Amino acid sequence: MLLTLSRPRQLRWGKKLGLWLSNLRKWWQDLQEGIECAPLEQRLNELVKRRWDVAERLLKAQKLRNPNQKRKWYLEKVIYDLKRGR
Repeated sequence: MLLTLSRPRQLRWGKKLGLWLSNLRKWWQDLQEGIECAPLEQRLNELVKRRWDVAERLLKAQKLRNPNQKRKWYLEKVIYDLKRGR
């Protein structure tokens, strides 16, 4: 009887641990992406003369044209297009 009760409890803790680890992994990836993107965001902000609304609009347009890319890719693309005068 005791073995049948302890098994579901172990499964619940295993599921909670898996969920916690998944959340931790997502948080870590977001943190790394933020660290990688910070210099690019600063460069973009300088190129649009501190008008972050313009930068966000350009990023949103790129996201519509090229879905499923990382934020770093969008930032690099917008910076590249601004330097080329597009």
